[in-house]
Amino acid sequence: MPSYIYQPTEHFLSRLEKIRGQDPRGYRRVRKVIDRLLENPADSDGRMHGSHRDKFKKYVGRREYRILYYYCELCRKANLRLLEECRRCRTIPDNSVMFFDVFHKNEKAKLHY
Repeated sequence: MPSYIYQPTEHFLSRLEKIRGQDPRGYRRVRKVIDRLLENPADSDGRMHGSHRDKFKKYVGRREYRILYYYCELCRKANLRLLEECRRCRTIPDNSVMFFDVFHKNEKAKLHY
């Protein structure tokens, strides 16, 4: 049972549904990584730079997808309150993991990440 609560943004859900339709096997791998992150959100592959500064990234496979996320416990401890991305900040519990984006690594340049 996950110890953290799954809190996806609308953008994340739409991207995940697109992956589900185009790449069902990739979708299953992304879901497994999401479940692992809900068990231990500190298990990231680093932090992002640029427009997504300080968000965590997690790779799904070596050459496949990348997940951008942050967990509320750490955000509140640092008093960041990512209000522009997390409009529900005051209503979700501390033990939540906010998922912002998922994309194929080939799309990285196109999406300006």
